Amino acid sequence: MSDAYTLAAGTPIGQRFLIDAPVGAGAQGEVYRAQDRNVRGHRVAIKLMRHPARTEDQRTAAMRELELLSAVHHPSVLHFLDYGWHEGRLWFAMPWLEGETLEEMVLSRQEAKPVFEKLAAGLAALHAVGIRHQDLKPANVFLSTVTGYDELQPQLLDLGVAVRSGELMAAGSLAYFAPEVAGSWPMPDPTVDGKADVFALALTLREVLEPGTMPELPESQDDVQAFLERRATELVSPPRGRSLRYLRKSFARWLAIDPAQRPTADEFRRELDVLLQPERRRRRALWILFVASVVAAVATWGVFQLMKARTFESASVELSGQVAEAGERITDLEENVEAQESRVAALDEEAAEAKRRAAAAADEAAAALAAAEEAQRRGSQSASAAANARRLRAAAEEAAARAQAAQERSVQQANAATRAA
Repeated sequence: MSDAYTLAAGTPIGQRFLIDAPVGAGAQGEVYRAQDRNVRGHRVAIKLMRHPARTEDQRTAAMRELELLSAVHHPSVLHFLDYGWHEGRLWFAMPWLEGETLEEMVLSRQEAKPVFEKLAAGLAALHAVGIRHQDLKPANVFLSTVTGYDELQPQLLDLGVAVRSGELMAAGSLAYFAPEVAGSWPMPDPTVDGKADVFALALTLREVLEPGTMPELPESQDDVQAFLERRATELVSPPRGRSLRYLRKSFARWLAIDPAQRPTADEFRRELDVLLQPERRRRRALWILFVASVVAAVATWGVFQLMKARTFESASVELSGQVAEAGERITDLEENVEAQESRVAALDEEAAEAKRRAAAAADEAAAALAAAEEAQRRGSQSASAAANARRLRAAAEEAAARAQAAQERSVQQANAATRAA
């Protein structure tokens, strides 16, 4: 047995579990697969703290991770099933998951979107109860397969260095430090919030989309200080791959030096739709390619006809002209599609503005009608008051009708433009 592990197979843990095999170890603890003696075939993961808790303060500190785990209930946040003490060391049982960490995986944009949406939702759940993870990285995200479904379920692991709002503890993995964490290291900064986790999540996303982009970790103390200074003041480079270049603007926001410019975890989740945006462009490109193929086929047929009556040299000249014309037509098609898309977007905005005007007109109408009804309710006998009430009612109805007509026209125009595109 490795020195990293202190329990042999068959060691009982509590009254319920038997150690099966070691699966991982770190500075703070050891993780084992174990069998549930009460339920045949039920396996769990046992995390055993590395050091005994001999004093009350040490026992309280050891229980922190369990208290944090029990504070949030979310499918993307690992929960515990049981806990106890083994020779003075805290242990707790968690569900046994089949899969691997993100550290071992490369994901496409299509695969990454649902995984990171779930991770961001789990992170938002932690932040909602005032907990900051502090050590989010690929090695602390486990991907398991949902039984019966071809679906990956991520789990946020290791809340051992997580903190609650108001707690001051600087911890985490250097490579995934947010600028505000790096700028104050090694002292904890009381202004650091959940957006430091969002920074680490965005770095994790970049790493699984484009492996090997993380900088090498510094070895000497001088190198560490230089790394921290760069992280605190320089924007982390966005993805460089050709298929990911369009994401640079999004990553510049997600990895912004100023945390105020970064999204919250829930906003980050909603912004992940950007991962699939190129699909529409690709469909458009395929349509243009199809048209180009048709044009090329027609040109080829023309050349064949020409070759019957002309020399090869004449046919080549004719082909060159037709290819050039086909290129111009493809360019025109691209420009036309882009113009139609811009027009659809503009009409969408006009429709939205019409809806806002309609809502405002409806509010005015409601206020006018309420005023008229109030005047009538009070039994005013003044002819001018009655006339004013009638005028207000008529104006309100007219405003509502105009707004409704404007909205319908905008919607019709948007639909027509969409069909044209």
